[in-house]
Amino acid sequence: MTDHGATSDPSKNADAEAAPVDNLFAMKVLVIFLGVILIGCAVAFFSLLLLMNNDEETDLATLPQMSVQVALDEKITSMTLDGRDLALQIEGPEGRRIIIVDPYTANHKAVINLVPELDNTGMSTKEPD
Repeated sequence: MTDHGATSDPSKNADAEAAPVDNLFAMKVLVIFLGVILIGCAVAFFSLLLLMNNDEETDLATLPQMSVQVALDEKITSMTLDGRDLALQIEGPEGRRIIIVDPYTANHKAVINLVPELDNTGMSTKEPD
């Protein structure tokens, strides 16, 4: 029985075995190189994604701080935040009012005094609490 794949010259046999090893090494280097590029692109993509979605206004270091002074007999009954506007509804003995404030600059934008609805006689239609 003869081995059809074997050659009689050992130098030809060594060259045949060396060629696939070099090709495998080049393939390994190529796979590692492409893997590093893929990981680098993924890191860059997610970093850019985070930077694009991170607004300066929502940064934890720039959280707004402000204080609103109300009288002892007044209380804040509701708060609503809409964009950069904070609406505070305050109820007290003088009636109800709404204060609209920019919480980032603490500027008062508006004060709205709510008056009760009056009937034809000039009396309030709302029963006192």
